[in-house]
Order: sequence, then structure tokens, then C-alpha cells
Amino acid sequence: MSNALATTIRKSEVSFNKKVSGNMTFDKEAHFAMQLLSKNNFSVTTAQKNPDSLMSSMINVAAIGLSLNPANADAYLVPRDGAICLDVSYKGLIKLATNTGSIKWVQAEIVYDADEFKFKGVGKKPKHESNPFGDRGSPIGVYCIAKTVDGDFLVTIMDGDEIEAVRNTSKAKDSDYSPWKTFPMEMWKKTVIKRAAKTWPKTDLNGSDHLSHAIEVINEHEGLEAAYGAVSDEATDYYAQLVEDENCFRLYRFFTELELEQQVSVENDYVSAHAAPRGKGTLKTRIKMLKASGREEALAALEAFNDEDESIREEALSLYDDSDIAFINTLEK
Repeated sequence: MSNALATTIRKSEVSFNKKVSGNMTFDKEAHFAMQLLSKNNFSVTTAQKNPDSLMSSMINVAAIGLSLNPANADAYLVPRDGAICLDVSYKGLIKLATNTGSIKWVQAEIVYDADEFKFKGVGKKPKHESNPFGDRGSPIGVYCIAKTVDGDFLVTIMDGDEIEAVRNTSKAKDSDYSPWKTFPMEMWKKTVIKRAAKTWPKTDLNGSDHLSHAIEVINEHEGLEAAYGAVSDEATDYYAQLVEDENCFRLYRFFTELELEQQVSVENDYVSAHAAPRGKGTLKTRIKMLKASGREEALAALEAFNDEDESIREEALSLYDDSDIAFINTLEK
């Protein structure tokens, strides 16, 4: 079981190393990923059924620049909606914001109905008094304070109704593994930090775009965005990996599930980046043959799924996960 997960994670190494910066290393993050996934059988099962999502999450770890080290509690790998997703904590968002160099520090706090809270405007620190050892009642709002390098304060507040409206847009809100259920107050803080980030200076002194990318990943898995709703860098890297590995079936499936405009874009990007001088036609022909082989494999599997011999059916079904089988069953000869 562990060997299978380790093999899947290792397949993301090339794309991981293309994205990574700083002192983060693939081997360490692969070790942390194994630690996180091995905590419960559901995570292991989800990763086995959807290995592509695990590889994509590992690539996102490198692109965002937050370690999976459990001791830091900045980012996690969690099962959600049939996939392994990279989850960024509110602490992780704060770390990314301060690492840019344009924000000195960030603080997010929950306001309860027994607290005394007074908002003094977006440029002034609010008054917030509470009894941390008493019954503070129910949460009614949340706020975020960010201090810029120029010494200014940027304050963002959200009431409970606004938070609930955001929660209702989440695909994951009703899942037993949803952070909206398991860590609701952390989600309140994360939500206000995401909104506050829109008002912060956009200068990143380190030359990276980690915070913006992290928010995109959060929206993808907690909001309404499709995993490959656009030809993202991760989708482009995944396509390249499938071509280089000559993974015909996965390449055919991935390519087929893209929109026509995305198919043209992702193939042109790959060919432009990898073709030898005057070799674009040759590379396009090779990719076409790989996809054709993938379709032949899928159609052969479809025929086996419908074979009268039960042993042939069972053997064929055992070679694919549930999502592959569903995809194959949509094909027409």
C-alpha cells in the first residue's frame, strides 16, 4: 500500500522540481505527504483511486511554496470530493503574505457576541476586548489586520452572514471531511484573509506569486472552480508528463475531457516547448499516435467490460479505477 503511494508521489518529481523555489526539496515533501496520507484509510483509498489528484497536489505544493511538514500546520493533503486536495491553512496564507515583504504582519480574529468590538475604519486598528477564560457566546464575525512596510494598517471585517454566503458556494461544505465542518473557525479566518489580500500591496519582493496561486488552489477545491477549468500550468505540466511517459490511455482521456480550445492550446504549448528545430510536425504526429493508442486501449477495455465471460470482465475492471471505468463507458465504437 505504502509502496503504491510512494510510486505515485514519485511520478510528480519532475514537475515538482520545475516549480519549486527556495530550500524546499521533493524528498522531504514526499515524506511529509506519506505521513499525512497514512493517518487514515480513507485518504489512502482516495489516493489509490485518484492518483492524478495526488500528483497534482504535490505539484501545487511546489508552486505555492508551503511545506507539508505537519509541525508547521501550513498546508495539508486531504481527501475531498473523490480526490486528494492541497489544503492551505489560514496560518499558511499569513506566512505567504508576510514572505512577500510587502506586509509586515497579519492577524485574523473571531468576534463573539459577548465581546466588545468597535470598528474604527479600514486604516485604524479596531477595538476588540474579550474574556478569553469566560463564555464568549457564539461567533458573529471575523476581522483581519495587516500592517504594511510603510506602517499603515489595513483592516477587513466580515459578519456571520457574509461568511455563511461564502460557505454556501463551497462544493465541500457538506462533506464529513470538509474543513467547514471540522475546523469552522479556521475557515472563517481563512475567508477574511482571502478577502483582505485583495487590498494588500501587490509587490512581491521575492519575485514569486505564491499567495495568488494559493488562493487559486483554495478556490478550486473549496469554491466552484473545476479542477482543469482552464489550461493552468499544472494541467500543462501534467500533459507533458503523460506524453513523456507515453501513458497512452491517460493522455487520451485527459485530452478528450478538455474543451476544443484547451486541446489546441495545451498541445501547441507542449510542441512549442519540446520540439526540435523544424520538428514540430514530427512531434505532433507522435502525440497523435499516442492518443490513438490510448483510444484503442479504451475501446478494448469497453469490449472486455461487456464480454460474456465473467473472468474477462473482472480482469478488465480491475485494471482501472472508478473514474476511468465511467469514462470508458461513455465511449462509442
